[in-house]
Amino acid sequence: MKYFNTAGPVRCDEHYCLPPLERFDLEEILSLIEQKKYFVLHAPRQTGKTSCLLALQEYLNKEGKYSALYVNVEGAQAAREDVYLGIKTILSVMESRVRRYWKREIDEDFELVLNKRGPDDALREYLSIISEVSERGVILMLDEIDSLVGDTLISVLRQLRAGYIDRPDGFPQSIILCGGSGTRLWPLSRKLMPKQFLKLFSDKSLFQLTIERNKKVTTSQIVVSNEEQYFIALDQVEEIEESAKFLLESVAKNTAPAIARACMELDSEDIVLVTPSDHLIKNEKEYEKVVNKAKELAKQNYLVTFGIKPTKANTGYGYIECVVSSKQQVENSLDVKKFHEKPDLETAKKYLEINTTNYSLPTTNYYWNSGMFCFKAGVFLDELKEHSPEIYESVKEAYKNRKIDNNQTRIPFEYMEKIVEDSIDYAVMEKSKKVKVIPSDIDWNDVGSFDSLVDEIESNKAIEIDSKITFIIQIQKIK
Repeated sequence: MKYFNTAGPVRCDEHYCLPPLERFDLEEILSLIEQKKYFVLHAPRQTGKTSCLLALQEYLNKEGKYSALYVNVEGAQAAREDVYLGIKTILSVMESRVRRYWKREIDEDFELVLNKRGPDDALREYLSIISEVSERGVILMLDEIDSLVGDTLISVLRQLRAGYIDRPDGFPQSIILCGGSGTRLWPLSRKLMPKQFLKLFSDKSLFQLTIERNKKVTTSQIVVSNEEQYFIALDQVEEIEESAKFLLESVAKNTAPAIARACMELDSEDIVLVTPSDHLIKNEKEYEKVVNKAKELAKQNYLVTFGIKPTKANTGYGYIECVVSSKQQVENSLDVKKFHEKPDLETAKKYLEINTTNYSLPTTNYYWNSGMFCFKAGVFLDELKEHSPEIYESVKEAYKNRKIDNNQTRIPFEYMEKIVEDSIDYAVMEKSKKVKVIPSDIDWNDVGSFDSLVDEIESNKAIEIDSKITFIIQIQKIK
């Protein structure tokens, strides 16, 4: 039996009530969170704010994109002007809520943090510690904040604001490069329907698989695409019930300008993960591990790329020559000696032979260049400005004249055509002294040829009549 409740949190399984997540605009709330904004949910007393916050916490934690933490700070009201006691009370509640809602223990005692940092910095420090406990971005929901008064309230608000510069560590951004024409798979892939949009695997396109894969390790998605492919990309994003911001190009200018444009939309401290939209990665657990390693290196201001261990002498990929000084290096990151263009077959065989015969350290290893990167937006732009200033200045001028319309950002053609064209490898990676490579065993394939496609396609979708001439594939089921 249900009854009306006018005191305390409402439980919809016991009380007559409107579903908590339907009492406010959930889409608007999620948009504010995605933009990393502070915001206030205000309503008269006994209208269900606490129920809404608890329901939102449960929703966000189940979704798996963020770690949400509800903290009621009303207990600090009694501290009045005693800032030390007020902050101590809040930290105590936060610790208990982490144990209750996240099922995690915090190694550092909050009282030790308070005594070491003092009341005017302990909350900021403790939030940083809590963020390290979670591998996802933390959403902090403070209930009854208006119960605080005087210096205690001022201290809480100042520490929340002071922690702003630390937040990008928990909010990596995804930049997905989606402007390719897929000419190597013609006629299966064409200009207006390139390979990233073809549903070749699991009834989803490579683009959709990339969106879903990156969602697990990043907070928001920026898709760089040409204008002609916008509606295809948008339809496929909405089809899997995701969201993205689009940077649209009227003229293709290669990867360096595309990535620079996206980075200019972000804070300089934001960590970005740059990936093509048309690659297949089957070992997603290992992918998450190497991305987390890259994130840690990016925090140290490195430009990180992901090197794929070659399984055969492939002439379709560029190679990265790396210096190996220890076994531990291979498990973490390597220094780059040189980037190599796509080799002929004999050279590719030589690279593979070196990998399999050099056992003494230090030595050299060769990895496939995956075309994936991780770095701080500001560090990349600084390196671009230093090593390819003409690209940086032309992109900066175009950025100043961009046009924004909802989820789209466009650059007028007259500014777009003036942007200097080049790849990120030529413009930055081959020149920078800040590059690190993470060896990655992620079951990766760029699906850039029919040979690589037939390696991955399901047997019931492909028929080889003559491996040198004919390849038949069923993309959609025949009804």
